[in-house]
Amino acid sequence: MYKEAVIFHDADDLIALTGLSEDDLWNNGFNLDDFDGGIRVNEVLDDSTIEWLLENAMEDYCIGYALVEYCGYYYYMIHHA
Repeated sequence: MYKEAVIFHDADDLIALTGLSEDDLWNNGFNLDDFDGGIRVNEVLDDSTIEWLLENAMEDYCIGYALVEYCGYYYYMIHHA
C-alpha cells in the first residue's frame, strides 16, 4: 500500500509539489511536452499498477508515461502522442 499518492494535472501543480520553477523542472528531467498530468508516489509502482493507470488515463489517443525520481518521490507523468 502506498503511503502517499498525489495526483497532479499540469506544470503549475508540479511547481507547487516540487518547489521548482518551470525551467528547473526541465533541468531535473521533467518533460513537460505533451504531458497531461500524473501521479506522485513515495514508492515505485509495479507493472500492473502502471498498466491500470495508463488504461484509465487513455481515452481516444495513445499515451505513455515517463518516470522522474526527485527528492525521494517518484513522478509518473502521463503523455499523449
